[in-house]
Amino acid sequence: MKKQNNAGFDRPSFFQKLLRQKMALAGGVCILAWLVIGVVSFFYTPYSPTEVAMGDKLLAPSMAHLMGTDNFGRDILSRMMCGARISLLLGFVAVSISLCIGIPLGAFSGYYQGKLSGLIMRVMDSLQAFPMLILVMSISVALGRNSFSAMLAVGIAGIPNFARLMYAQTLSVKQSAFIEGEHAIGLPRRQILFRHILPNCITPILVRLSLSLGSAILTISSLSFLGIGVQPPTPEWGYMISEARGYILTGEWWMIFFPGLAIASLVLSFNLFGDGLRDALDYRIQ
Repeated sequence: MKKQNNAGFDRPSFFQKLLRQKMALAGGVCILAWLVIGVVSFFYTPYSPTEVAMGDKLLAPSMAHLMGTDNFGRDILSRMMCGARISLLLGFVAVSISLCIGIPLGAFSGYYQGKLSGLIMRVMDSLQAFPMLILVMSISVALGRNSFSAMLAVGIAGIPNFARLMYAQTLSVKQSAFIEGEHAIGLPRRQILFRHILPNCITPILVRLSLSLGSAILTISSLSFLGIGVQPPTPEWGYMISEARGYILTGEWWMIFFPGLAIASLVLSFNLFGDGLRDALDYRIQ
């Protein structure tokens, strides 16, 4: 008999179903590739990503500069590599903030069902009433225009998504027969919550985590594009697109094409991987 974990699925079956998800595998490979590029950028880039070389400005892609140079003569490939590291790091930290705050709030509110729980969920509802980008922009501007503020703003704005998801999952699992049995034999509430309810909510949380990473990276790039996220000369994909706006009509297509392709590929990859993960974790799908 195959050993099952607390989430209710056996590992061999999970990996077999995930391997059948071709689009999810493609997304996972793309994510892994960008992770490797980001790590490599700590140690090596073809050129300095921030050094200005006006004699080499606006060079088209060539063997010397595979992705060309920008309006300050900086190598776009080098800036793309560093941009991968920055986008992934900020995205992971932002989603970690949302996860670490939202999950406990949702679990507490769903399990204990008191006045405090009701107040917490009303605050979450209030945050979700604002358009995501508007809320993130407001928090980021209030905290200061820098990468830390952008990361924190995206993390705070994402808390309601995890809190609401965990709240709904906790209510559902709480009504299960085995939870009622544990209450009947007198197990402590804290033990029931952390050892039995939380592990059974892991599947939707993992899917939400993957989708939120793509959304966080896109939002941080949007803030940088608007000038209230990562600040120059730090290379970041959204800001690189913002710099390239004035050169679209003059033929320097590479300045906007490569950063835009990087954002699209990474966000799409997280979404594809999240969809595949959801199907692989669903015991109803064989």
